[in-house]
Amino acid sequence: MSENLLNRRLNLFKLAVETETDLDLIRAISFHGIPEKGNYRPIIWKLLLNYLPPKRKDWESELRKNREFYWKFKKEVIKPSLIETFQLMYYSESSYCFEEDEDVEKMKKEMDTQEFEKEKKDRQLLFEVYKDVARTRTGMYFFRAHENNEGYEQEKESFRKKKSLQRSTSSKQKQKKKKKKKKKEKIKKIKNKNNEEKKEGEKKIQKQNIINDEEKNEKDQEKNKKLKENETETETETETKKDKEKEKEKGESEKEKKENEKEIEKETEKEIEKETEKEKETETETETKKEKEKEKEKEKEKEKEIEKETEKEKVIEKEKKKENENENENKKEKEKEKEKEKEKEKEKEKEKEKEKEKEKVISKEKDQKNTKKIPNRVLNLCELLYLYAKFNPGIGYVQGMNEILATIYYIFATDKSEEKKNVEPDSFFCFNNIMCEISNFFCMGIDNTSEGINASMTKIDLTLKEIDRDLWKYLRKLQILPHYFCFRWVSLLFSQEFTMPDLVRLWDTLLSDPNRFQFVTYVSVAMIICVKDQIIDSEYSAALSLLQNYPKLISIDEILFKAIDISTKLKKK
Repeated sequence: MSENLLNRRLNLFKLAVETETDLDLIRAISFHGIPEKGNYRPIIWKLLLNYLPPKRKDWESELRKNREFYWKFKKEVIKPSLIETFQLMYYSESSYCFEEDEDVEKMKKEMDTQEFEKEKKDRQLLFEVYKDVARTRTGMYFFRAHENNEGYEQEKESFRKKKSLQRSTSSKQKQKKKKKKKKKEKIKKIKNKNNEEKKEGEKKIQKQNIINDEEKNEKDQEKNKKLKENETETETETETKKDKEKEKEKGESEKEKKENEKEIEKETEKEIEKETEKEKETETETETKKEKEKEKEKEKEKEKEIEKETEKEKVIEKEKKKENENENENKKEKEKEKEKEKEKEKEKEKEKEKEKEKEKVISKEKDQKNTKKIPNRVLNLCELLYLYAKFNPGIGYVQGMNEILATIYYIFATDKSEEKKNVEPDSFFCFNNIMCEISNFFCMGIDNTSEGINASMTKIDLTLKEIDRDLWKYLRKLQILPHYFCFRWVSLLFSQEFTMPDLVRLWDTLLSDPNRFQFVTYVSVAMIICVKDQIIDSEYSAALSLLQNYPKLISIDEILFKAIDISTKLKKK
């Protein structure tokens, strides 16, 4: 391009941007590429992606509002724990697994089941994002510049040291907790033993009381039986005597009966008197015996009560001795714990002093080297994609979004103006706007509809058939459909097919297309036609690998020229 033509184009961009913006004019002049000179591309992309309003006077307020929203949203969504997990993924050089994370047990204790599941999903989402971002443009120094920085190795070593310290402290804390649990368990066991011994003593005393009561009842019953037996014996003896006398009276004569009646009556009276006297004597004897037995029982009860009191006193003395022993043991353990805590505090103080000395040494080394820390662009891309997934939960994150974001981020991060410091919020909103237009390519549910990715594949197939029927027939003969190679081209807007300078030039045209992304069909057909000779000379496997791994030697200008030619031919028809 001659200097005069370049200057004319630069003047047009200057007029379009610095005066009241005319989007039709901007699309017309940007369609054929935005020049590197003048630093116009970041502003024009923001206009073409509807991030900046058409009127220039509204730019400042709109940008301020969007950027304030972004930083608030980021503060709410991205927690320090997520940044730590990202660092773990980034510096550990091994695949991340949520179940193996050291914070999982802590989270299970502190969180509810719903909160824990949410945290698990968030960390898994971040890992999916990081895996794809780590593979983004690996050949470009721009996205890996921080790894070549002198400060990167120091960051890596410091992170590993922190993790090792955290692990050691966590293991020490676990050991402390285990020791405390063991002590508590011992104390509980001792208390339980004491309680069991008390209960057993009380049960024994109760059993002895029951046995003593039963023995008393049995003795009383035996005494009552003996008294009853004695009474019955006396009655039977008197009855037998009477019967004998009656028999004697029958054998004697009636005379003797009459004579002896008086004598018998006298004798009977005497005997009755004797019997009454005997009964009185027996009654007095029984009463004296009962009184003596009652006195003996009272003495025994008193002796038993004295024995019970002595046993209770012995049990209480034993309990007091055990309690005193436990108190002494607890005091000793507490004293030992205090001594250990003092020693640990001294060790912590020593460690802090060592860390302070290390920090001083590191700060001195940094001051001596005067190395400026290059921003970690991998972290920025991960955060932006994670925020997008949270901002659009219906779509979430899908593999390939990282390639589209990387292109936008590259343009705003290489901005030569002061707007470079706002690369994060500007990239976030522009990426969100472009995804609103191509989100159908990332939704499997819409694939077979008129707005889905399969509809785009059929458009490419029909356009190729109309423009170059011979090539279309040959691909059909080989049974190679556009679905096999164009899917990635269309869904990622050719982000993986070209180098960054060529891709940026292509996107100038795609974003400037008034029928947004209709030009993608023409570019796809142009790319196929540009390798026509190589396809016709190849068989199935060679032709498919050629289209799936598009050759870098073919210039982007040749492809765009062919795509414009296809669009003009179709418009004429």
